[in-house]
Amino acid sequence: MPLIQLISVGRGMVWQMAGLGASYNSSEFSYEKRRASWQQVLSTAYSGISFRWKNENDACAELFHCDVNDFQLTRFCASAAEYSRELKHVRNDDSESYGFMSVLSGKLAISDKFGSRVCTAGNFYIIDHSQPTTMYNDFHVTGLVIRLPKKLLKANLPDVNDICGKLFKADVGSSRLALDYLNSISQQADLMSEQEFLFSCRQVTDLFSLSLDGMTEVQSAETTVQNILLSRIKQYVRGEVTNPDLSTTLIAQKFGVTPRYIQMLFNKIDITGREYIRNCRLEYSRNLLQSPLQRSRSITEIAFAAGFSSSAHFSTAFKKRYGVTPSAARS
Repeated sequence: MPLIQLISVGRGMVWQMAGLGASYNSSEFSYEKRRASWQQVLSTAYSGISFRWKNENDACAELFHCDVNDFQLTRFCASAAEYSRELKHVRNDDSESYGFMSVLSGKLAISDKFGSRVCTAGNFYIIDHSQPTTMYNDFHVTGLVIRLPKKLLKANLPDVNDICGKLFKADVGSSRLALDYLNSISQQADLMSEQEFLFSCRQVTDLFSLSLDGMTEVQSAETTVQNILLSRIKQYVRGEVTNPDLSTTLIAQKFGVTPRYIQMLFNKIDITGREYIRNCRLEYSRNLLQSPLQRSRSITEIAFAAGFSSSAHFSTAFKKRYGVTPSAARS
């Protein structure tokens, strides 16, 4: 549902509809009420959390928050402060969600059951909101968080619990694309329709998931990112069909993902990676068998030319797929 934007503060609060997102600025609160009012903003817009500024006199913070269906996007900018999501907060809101968090500038120290680490610009971190967490920054920091239900992220990353508490680089590849995309969404969200916002959030979640594929299998719904990658893989297989060493492992190495991820992509079209490679070899061999220019080549030579390591295996696979033997297909 659309959120609301704070536009002025006197003795009370005045609100106005602001598209999909809500923007907040601590300077809009009177000095006497600033801390209590900002506490309310954080708890209402983001989650149950306690905080304290390290210097009340110089304290300042801005926050943009967008919440549509399963996705919540938050962009924050704040002076030195400490934030604590305690056990009482976890129990009160019963949150079953994860968040991809990235720092755009400055440093943010994080402590939770997984240990302590410092998230800096160019890194991202997966937050488990069902666990107590403490975060603090000694200097000004800006960052982004996209939050979604655990069930959705586990559909992409079944072993996500194994990678919580670790920092990942977001400086190259799909992780960099994800971070840039997330930043763009946060800047354009108030101009988007709900459908555009949800589509964009699903895309950025898939990009983050893809960047983590080196550690865990990615299983997600059909997306543009996956369709493009699958198309490139299929083109690569057709171009390498004569290579006897062609396999899902070799394809995974070529595209910088895991064999399990390659298999997940082919599962989307109801075939295994091994079957797709074999079918491409068989199609290539059939074209050779039916070509007048290849009449002088034996069945065995054509089998090896199509990447098969055994003439007998080739003949069996060929008859199973086309219903005739290689010799019959040639005549």
